[in-house]
Amino acid sequence: MDTLEYKFEAKVQQSSGRKATYFFVLVPEGESNHITHFSSHLMRGFKSLKVDVAAKKSGGKAGEKAGEKAGKEATWRSSIFPSDGKYLLLLNKEARKTAALDTDDKVQITLTILDL
Repeated sequence: MDTLEYKFEAKVQQSSGRKATYFFVLVPEGESNHITHFSSHLMRGFKSLKVDVAAKKSGGKAGEKAGEKAGKEATWRSSIFPSDGKYLLLLNKEARKTAALDTDDKVQITLTILDL
């Protein structure tokens, strides 16, 4: 197995901390289980995994037409972190801006696990 690549659609979520607001998506449970099974030997601090990410808006919020305010595809290198049986992927500001992503938007994600 040379690469582990996952494609899925997710909803952009937001969480506010004391000093900042975080935007993220959750990797679906099935994909998360597969990632854990085949990548547990790669886990680093906080059980994180290094990934390459591609994200593109796949639909707007309720009431918006499909493709409205669609941005470009954003790509970046990041890490995913386990969270209640799924993995959490943080969406950085530059990626959100490039892909025109906001809370509750649907986004198509391609996730590639690195360092296999």
